[in-house]
Amino acid sequence: MGKVVELKRVPTGIRELDDLIEGGFLRNSLILVAGHPGSGKSTLAGQYIYAGATDHGENGVYACFSETKRPLIRNWRRFGWDFERLELEGKVSVLDLSVVGEAGIQENINRILEEINSIKAKRLVIDSFTAISLAMKDHSEVRFLLRLFYKFVQEINCTTMVIADIRWGTETIGSGIEEFVADGIILLESDFGSEEGLRRRLKILKMRGCMHSREVYPYEITDRGLVILPPSRRVPTQKVMAKEVGVGLPKLECPNCGHKWIPRVPDPQKCPVCRHWLEDGSARRKPPRGRGLRGSGKRSGKRPSLRSRKKNL
Repeated sequence: MGKVVELKRVPTGIRELDDLIEGGFLRNSLILVAGHPGSGKSTLAGQYIYAGATDHGENGVYACFSETKRPLIRNWRRFGWDFERLELEGKVSVLDLSVVGEAGIQENINRILEEINSIKAKRLVIDSFTAISLAMKDHSEVRFLLRLFYKFVQEINCTTMVIADIRWGTETIGSGIEEFVADGIILLESDFGSEEGLRRRLKILKMRGCMHSREVYPYEITDRGLVILPPSRRVPTQKVMAKEVGVGLPKLECPNCGHKWIPRVPDPQKCPVCRHWLEDGSARRKPPRGRGLRGSGKRSGKRPSLRSRKKNL
């Protein structure tokens, strides 16, 4: 039998995601993160860069094309991620770039390469390739640029995350070309259900070099970043809870900390997921109409049977 070669992996910064892809991304791979507006793409990418610099000794470069640097760092601060300190320490570089035709793209690539060499980065985020492709004239130029960029990523020895935007009402990822070149694809979906309010779901469509999970995973954006939940245990909203809370129903618990939500309320002091649910609406224990709580002394609304009435006579 041949010797099994253990592939080197890069932790993502999200423990639950690492468990789904055998420990992390393949080193020096190109990962595409696609999703609708507000689905948490920049949050996941920031978590990836921050965890690399603080927990795994891997410096990172975050190249902003679709959003400016200042509001991005401000939004990350709410998760406790101090990117300004990491920049001063030379562990992270957040580049504020713009796209102005093909010449501008070449200049930006050169600047990214300079920053990677300057801080010896091992992680790179491009936010977003959709913004870059808008400067191209047709799909053939986008395809050529993507393949050129893929070779560029292989040469710089960086594990790269590329963000792609999905417009509302469409299912096409970016320009429809990126998914064929990427080593892995993570899809972040967000929509409004008729009963559940805002729903967020994560799917791993492709991940070379591993047996990845094929389940659909709900996730939440908490005060510590993106948290992936088990497939069958989702943080319920107020409307869902109004249906689930009642007599004889199973007790629910927080998938993050295990705190029992029923009959107790969430614990907002210890757990961000509990706090997120508590802001959405607290649990209410109300018995269904026409029934009384067991042992409460109230009538249940049922008429006594004929046999019991005969005994009373």
